[in-house]
Amino acid sequence: MTEHITDALSIEQLASAVSVSRRTFSRLFAKYAKVTPSAFVEQVRVDTARKLLEETDAPLKTVAFNCGFHSATHMRATFFRRLNVTPRQYRQRFRGTVARQQRVASDVKEQVETVELELVD
Repeated sequence: MTEHITDALSIEQLASAVSVSRRTFSRLFAKYAKVTPSAFVEQVRVDTARKLLEETDAPLKTVAFNCGFHSATHMRATFFRRLNVTPRQYRQRFRGTVARQQRVASDVKEQVETVELELVD
């Protein structure tokens, strides 16, 4: 499923792919995955969007399309329902956290270099 995240994945298509009825597929999937097929697909799409928001500067519409959402509005609503934050807010918070971590790492590196110089002298 994850390889086809941009496809419109229906329960009927998934059931047909494994040669079982829609009901049997849904029941077995929920039994073994502990989540419904639609909830699983939605979570994979949100996780994929999170990764793209963290790693790229792609516009939200592009991220939504690449993750299989119908629109940026659909992605926003799903994101907010699942994470209680919009995609834009998520990107800003993540970028802020990464920037802070990079500044702290840089400060630590400078302190280590200073100590090393003092030990050499």
